Amino acid sequence: MRKSLFFALFAAALCGCATIESSTVGERHMVSIKNTGWYFLTVVPLASGDHDCPNELSTKPFTDSLSLKNNMAMLDGVVERTGATGFRNLTSTKKDESVLFFLLSRYTYHTSAELVFNGTGRRQENQQPCR
Repeated sequence: MRKSLFFALFAAALCGCATIESSTVGERHMVSIKNTGWYFLTVVPLASGDHDCPNELSTKPFTDSLSLKNNMAMLDGVVERTGATGFRNLTSTKKDESVLFFLLSRYTYHTSAELVFNGTGRRQENQQPCR
C-alpha cells in the first residue's frame, strides 16, 4: 500500500497540464482551454499545468495554478496571437475526480469560446516557445 501511494503521488506530480486546442468549422474558429492539477487531500497542490506555457508538457510542481483567471489569461493570449477582435459564447466549467478515496484528487478547469474576427481575415496562431 505504501509503495502504490508513493507511485501515485509521484505520477501525479508529473501530470499537471495546460492545453489550448483550436478548431475551425466554416467561418467559426473555436478555442478550448484546459488546465489540470492534482491535489493531496483535496487541498494540498501536488502539480498543476503551467498556464504561462500551455501545450509545452510543462508542470508547476506544488503550485495551484487552476483558476478561471488563468484560463482567461490563456484565452486573451490566443485572441492576441490570432488577431481576433474578441470572443463570444464563453463557457467555463470545473470538474473534479477523486482517486484513492479522497487522498488524491484531480481538478480540471475547462474554458471554451468562439473567436470573433473583424472581417480582415484570420492570422495563423503564432505561439512562441516558452523556454
